Amino acid sequence: DSSDSTDRATELAVVKGHVKNVMDMISHEKEKQLLEEKRKQEMLQARAKPERLAMIGGAKRFRRMARAQPTRTSTVATPRMKVKQIQNESNGLSIKAGANLDSLNDDPNITANNTADDGDVHEEDEVMSEDQEVEDEDFTLIPEILNGKVEKLDSDSSLRSTILKLGSTWTRLRQENLLTQPIERTLDSTDITKETNQAFDLLDALSRSGSLAIDSAELHVVVALSHCFDNSVMGALIQDNINPIEKVERSALIVASTIHSNNKNNDNHVPSKHLLANGHVKARLESSFPALFQE
Repeated sequence: DSSDSTDRATELAVVKGHVKNVMDMISHEKEKQLLEEKRKQEMLQARAKPERLAMIGGAKRFRRMARAQPTRTSTVATPRMKVKQIQNESNGLSIKAGANLDSLNDDPNITANNTADDGDVHEEDEVMSEDQEVEDEDFTLIPEILNGKVEKLDSDSSLRSTILKLGSTWTRLRQENLLTQPIERTLDSTDITKETNQAFDLLDALSRSGSLAIDSAELHVVVALSHCFDNSVMGALIQDNINPIEKVERSALIVASTIHSNNKNNDNHVPSKHLLANGHVKARLESSFPALFQE
């Protein structure tokens, strides 16, 4: 009894330690998000302050500058400033109109940084050209392969293709961050189209229009088939003298052996005998449907 109580106390202490670690991690993430929001507000305030100062008395300063400078100088400097600004923006630089464009163009660090960035882009392109040789799994071939197996193994034509139609309204549950509560919202057709376009735009941006491979992702593909009976359950048992459960088990094996493919090109499948762990069930189905186990 004492040993059992000691083991339980040890297990309870371990569980409490795990819970404490999880709660500490959540608290740390909350503090991190609070600090990030605080920094964002400080940056917005810092950016807004110079703009307000520039707006105060700005018209008077411009009038004084216009009177102090000759008209000929102002008309010549304006297009020169625009040309230099366009050239620097084409190199990936964001320059305000009041900056000294001549000093920026003469700075060797800017040219060196732009050259280094171009080199990094070329290196990434070379790496991606090598990675593109990796074969991808084509999920669009699954329905075609499944139809071929159904025509070959489903002698009763019990499996029928099923079309799934989505509802006109969706329910979205979203939590912006750890500091907010999940918000449930009903989306209509307009919202669904907008959310779908945003999701594909994000995917297009992350993959650079498909040029970058996504190393880790979850893709949910739904292929629906329906097992149909020509007669009722009692009619199949009494009139047709067949076991409807075995027919459904055969259909399940046909679908499972296709979905659980062990080849990236989907030109191979998992044999049905490898999907059954119970020897009695395997022997029963093999005697009823020998063609299913001869693949």
